[in-house]
Amino acid sequence: MASAPQTERRCVGRPRALEECKRRDRIIDAATSVLCANGYHAASMDKVAQKSGMSKKTLYQMYPSKQDLFEAVIEDRIFRPKRVQVRGELGLEEQLVHLLIDMGNAIIDEDHLSLVRALIADASHSEDIRRILRNQIEISHKKNILWVWMHDQKAAGRLDIDDPQEAARQMFGMSVGELLLGSLMCCYDVPSPEERAVSIRRAVRLFLRAVAQSPQPSGLLPTFV
Repeated sequence: MASAPQTERRCVGRPRALEECKRRDRIIDAATSVLCANGYHAASMDKVAQKSGMSKKTLYQMYPSKQDLFEAVIEDRIFRPKRVQVRGELGLEEQLVHLLIDMGNAIIDEDHLSLVRALIADASHSEDIRRILRNQIEISHKKNILWVWMHDQKAAGRLDIDDPQEAARQMFGMSVGELLLGSLMCCYDVPSPEERAVSIRRAVRLFLRAVAQSPQPSGLLPTFV
């Protein structure tokens, strides 16, 4: 079983706040391991307390219920916005390729895949998991860096798209999403970073061929019909 993915969040602030942040990270790490190993139904606050080396009292002070705790796990490990940098100095193709590669690197690894597989297995018979996932998907739409990029390019007249959110879903699906699905289903080995980059670039070129606005030749005015 793969180990729990470690949080990227940095703890900053005063000593007391710093200590609480470290405790939360420790609990989230332990809860992630318990969820991957046991599934949601068999996971318990007792197991998380034992795994984290903390008392149940401390656990319940931070997370009043099992549902609250595992909602925090799902938000932190699946839906927390990834650290993705948009490189505005590059052309459209390179911007989009680098953005998707960064997203793919954050999503397509064995630890992350183990957690997603556990959630998929539980979603069919756990209303708690389905509700948490629905809520987090709705929230994540507002934080999606790919949607923001599509929106900005449409506003600047660089992309001919009607709905930036739909375009973002399509672009993700034909690039990172396709690689993620194959890895989740264990259809093939997790692709290497080099293999991901090649696949993503092909998808980006296909997408931009359909929606990128051709620049007007210098000195010519656009023709309106």
